[in-house]
Amino acid sequence: MGDQRDTIVPMTTTGTIQARKGFFIRAAALLIDVVCLMFLLVCGALVLEMFAPRRVNDELSYAILASSWLLISSFEIWTAATPGKMILQLQIGNADATPATMATLVSRWLTKNGWALLLLANVFLRNPAILWVQGVAQFLVMCGCLPALNEARQAWHDQIACTAVFSRLTLIGPDPTPGRGFDISGPA
Repeated sequence: MGDQRDTIVPMTTTGTIQARKGFFIRAAALLIDVVCLMFLLVCGALVLEMFAPRRVNDELSYAILASSWLLISSFEIWTAATPGKMILQLQIGNADATPATMATLVSRWLTKNGWALLLLANVFLRNPAILWVQGVAQFLVMCGCLPALNEARQAWHDQIACTAVFSRLTLIGPDPTPGRGFDISGPA
């Protein structure tokens, strides 16, 4: 009779892979996030027009764009979903359909949004090499989203961080980060 330690449980099963959300619903969430980004950019432009007319240059435009995107995308760290994912009832979890820890979400966020950090850093450093690396990084992230079309339904940033996107109610187990997210495990 085998001990429980001898039992190997696979990290992902066919059921959890099927529960993952694929490219198109995630693209719809991104589209909602872009609408939120446009709203922030319009608000930022109105504020700049009121307080700094005719002083807007390319660097300031890049700073506003990068800061706005980082603000919207940072929701992935705090709530495991961007505003678009929240509206579509999606949430980021571990690849095995358990809630992701804050460290896992930060790892995924940095992998996915490092290009925006480089864009923001270049506003202050003004180095063409950083802008070139930022462009390459952004291109790689865009190409890295295409694997979400395959059977595993994971983009490169998901594969690197061992995460996936699920329906909000699919994740199993208690939220590992106290005070973050919501309890989806049901009544005790």
